[in-house]
Amino acid sequence: MNERLRFLLGGIGCLFLFLGGCEARPEPPSAAGGPTATAVPATATSSPTAVPPTVTAVPTLTATPTPTPVPVVPLHFDHQQEVLPAEGIEAQLSPWLFEPDVANALPLAALADVSVEGTMVLTPEQAREDVAYLFALLKNGYAGYGYFNENGRFDRVQAQLNAAIGDQARVSREWLLEQILTRLNFLQDCHFSIGYHTLCQPQYFWTVADWYFYEEDGRYVTWQAGEMWWLTAVDGESPEQMLKLTLDAQGAPAFLLGQLANAQPQNSVLTFSLPEDNALEQMVGWETAVFDPPVVTYETYRTDSDIPVVVSRLFPAEDEKLPRFVADASDLAAEPIVIVDIRGNSGGSDLWAEQWVESFSGAAPAAHEIMSVLWTETAVQGKINAVTYLGYSGEIVDFLQADLAFVQNAAPEPWVTHYLPPIPPIANDNQLVVVLLDKGTASSAESFIGYLRQLENVVFVGENSGGVGQFGEVAHFVLPNTGLPVFFGTKLFFPPDLSFTEGIGFLPDVWVPAHQALELSLVAIDAGYLQPAP
Repeated sequence: MNERLRFLLGGIGCLFLFLGGCEARPEPPSAAGGPTATAVPATATSSPTAVPPTVTAVPTLTATPTPTPVPVVPLHFDHQQEVLPAEGIEAQLSPWLFEPDVANALPLAALADVSVEGTMVLTPEQAREDVAYLFALLKNGYAGYGYFNENGRFDRVQAQLNAAIGDQARVSREWLLEQILTRLNFLQDCHFSIGYHTLCQPQYFWTVADWYFYEEDGRYVTWQAGEMWWLTAVDGESPEQMLKLTLDAQGAPAFLLGQLANAQPQNSVLTFSLPEDNALEQMVGWETAVFDPPVVTYETYRTDSDIPVVVSRLFPAEDEKLPRFVADASDLAAEPIVIVDIRGNSGGSDLWAEQWVESFSGAAPAAHEIMSVLWTETAVQGKINAVTYLGYSGEIVDFLQADLAFVQNAAPEPWVTHYLPPIPPIANDNQLVVVLLDKGTASSAESFIGYLRQLENVVFVGENSGGVGQFGEVAHFVLPNTGLPVFFGTKLFFPPDLSFTEGIGFLPDVWVPAHQALELSLVAIDAGYLQPAP
């Protein structure tokens, strides 16, 4: 496949950027005392289903940084992952690679018809027809069908929907949509959308703001009015699982309390041991940061300390600035420290990410995910619908039409899996790459993270990424009576350990609220805590 086709096919995975789905930058709740948000231009969209409720804050005492300087020891991390042998992967993947219901697949003419406007009020027969149509699509085109079909769950949902429709005289489109969404709420797939509602529960990073802890002799201490307080419990449990490595206001390594949740967690009680065997309990509230930068595909600048910062908030398949993004990377190879800021980058085409790493390092990165492709008429026709929806024509449609002819004539096995060879590290001596990420870093920008993790001497600072992409190469269909649009992935993507990260994403090495990631990284660089390996 030539490069242009790879770019355009990559754009299928970015479909929701244009539809207001989960790949667009999420809208975190407004945290009390948080930074002022920068308005997103009208061309950027946000997921209507990825917005946690408004945050309420609990007043607390203010912890102060350690009065004793933290020894200056640069932080370094190893991101190499062990790749499971193909036999082990095949055994784990097998239950998820379902057998499509080809005998009951919808005809191509129906699959290709995405011009239906639909009606607001349906007969029960029309409602049941749309339900049957939807589940025929899923059984023959949705890559996640096997993964989520525990104990025949989809068949049970279809039966429940038909029972709910019953013998009503009339069924409204909105009622039917609500019923479908409610009963499919077990899906955790940020590419799955019906009626432009995405079935995904993204996990946001929540912190107890401004409290820093430092490890001393296996205990975690903070200072309050010059007095040492040792943290002994959070809600009665050991605090270690909630303590995340961070950077304090002086750029020194410290720990903060943090957790991932879809909505604001309940207030927590911190238990402290004080001098002279006293104990104290303090109630605290959880907050999440607001970081909403303007959308730019590429810009670069130097900080006051002459550190180059590369910024990209979007990887569209075709863009006039991104070729320079790739070309400029080769000029950065001689820089001792480079900051790559992909906070809010909602994705697009993987090729920009892959080519940047190769231009920067001189070595092409390896594939970083196990991929299983569903080869059915439904899946391929859905991808044709998707690229047409995006306005593409010509060679990309011709390429997919050739795929469709292959499926019709050659009757291939329904699944083709691409296993991973061992992933060798890419040498990056005497240099440090600091990568800034957050919840808005999604899809192809997460592929960028996967490629960057292959470089030596890289540190990831910020929050967890979006976790968008385990079910990719999006297909598009329209239900025949309601006209409801349906989007879902036709290809499985899994990391080398086959873990499920949808809605969770990549975890940073150093957890810093997104709006502070650049500022504190620069402080840590100046203080010597982030430096190239000797």
